[in-house]
Amino acid sequence: MGWARAAPGAVTHALAPVRWMSAFSFFAMTEPTIVPAPPLAASGRWVVCLCAAWCGLCTDYRRVFSGVATAQGKHDGHLSASRFAWLDIEDQAHWVGDLDIETFPTLLVADEQGVLFMGTLTPHAQTLARLLASLHAPDALRTPHTDLTRLLLTQLPRHPEFQVPAG
Repeated sequence: MGWARAAPGAVTHALAPVRWMSAFSFFAMTEPTIVPAPPLAASGRWVVCLCAAWCGLCTDYRRVFSGVATAQGKHDGHLSASRFAWLDIEDQAHWVGDLDIETFPTLLVADEQGVLFMGTLTPHAQTLARLLASLHAPDALRTPHTDLTRLLLTQLPRHPEFQVPAG
């Protein structure tokens, strides 16, 4: 099944005729420019909680999240390299963009190599600590960054006001 796109300059309201072009002719007229995204600077692993100020569960989870960040910062080992951040998806909507966040808390765990985890989890310290411990292996599976996750990881080191102090 193909699709069609209105031609540039075509009037598309209900009473006017519409000129259509096929997907092939549309793409044949444009020359795509592919610009590779620059590599992310090595800033370690980020553990980012994406929540909303109006969410009561998020308010409660913030204390749990901060407690885990503090506990992880005191460890000598793999987890102490993690950096934690708390983002309100409405106040920082320009960073979050079209990320599909339907349930709170939503957690993003990523580093410069890719996304290790993005999803919801039960709001318990033990659950978060187990998740982070399971992702510490250097060969842990990662999915490639989207433009939005890349933007988040680029912006977070520049904005300490969103970072949760560790240790």
